[in-house]
Amino acid sequence: MNTLPHASKKAGTASAGSCLFLMLFLLRMVTTASGQSPSTSSTAQPAAGPATRLPTTPAASVNAATPPTASSTTPASPNLSESDFFRAIVEGRQRQITAYLSAGGKADAIDQGGYTALMSAIGCMRRQVAAELIRAGANVNHQARDGRTPLCLAVEMGSPGMVQDLLKAGADAKGSGRFIPLQNALQLGHTGITRMLLSAGADPNNLGTSKIAVSPLDQAMNIGAPPMARDLAKAGANLNTQSRTGDTALIHATMMTHPGMVKALLTAGADSTLRNNQGMTAQDIALTGNIPAVKAAFP
Repeated sequence: MNTLPHASKKAGTASAGSCLFLMLFLLRMVTTASGQSPSTSSTAQPAAGPATRLPTTPAASVNAATPPTASSTTPASPNLSESDFFRAIVEGRQRQITAYLSAGGKADAIDQGGYTALMSAIGCMRRQVAAELIRAGANVNHQARDGRTPLCLAVEMGSPGMVQDLLKAGADAKGSGRFIPLQNALQLGHTGITRMLLSAGADPNNLGTSKIAVSPLDQAMNIGAPPMARDLAKAGANLNTQSRTGDTALIHATMMTHPGMVKALLTAGADSTLRNNQGMTAQDIALTGNIPAVKAAFP
């Protein structure tokens, strides 16, 4: 599981990410065309700054896909090289992409960061391009070097349409390793995408391989999303999973003063007698906090 900050704003993020992705790509293309590289140019290079990120939700960002630098410039057709193919994807030049694929170009071309053409299209929010690549046989379950898959990227970009396209094409909703699509959807507050993933078979109890062992249900409580917690409970989430501090979702709901969620968890069968590492049950915490609405939720 990757840890992504939660955010509240949603305006303009996809376009900002796409523009940033495009600018980085064009800068690299210009450098390559001039015969220079950051390591050999005599011109002083700017000091390294923070890692480039592609926004998914306004303040919830994920590491950007490596700007599409083609791993090979061997032409797939007389008129379009693989590097030109990646550039056409970033810029959304559908005719050139279609011509490249029709001439036998690889739909699964991979850039130097291990990202496929499909992942580049998703990272640039090019749904039509992504759909054409899928029809041409692009691998919807390719895993890049950082562990991301096309589905992970579509979730992080907050695109229900591309998530749906990938799931229909056979993308693995469960995921594995560091990046779990369901975890990402929960962290970023994507309620609709969360439901789509659960309907497609995502595991509501998958912790991933991160050292931060937080269950999806706990995660929903951490960001204050009772609807997501209810969806997870309906999908079979373990209501009594305890974190490293011994807290359960019920304890979290109590600490976060969510009386509706407390009642929903108790109704679903959450165990109110479980104690955390401090020896306190959810009801103990409710009594200590003296919050009438929360206390009233307990029998």
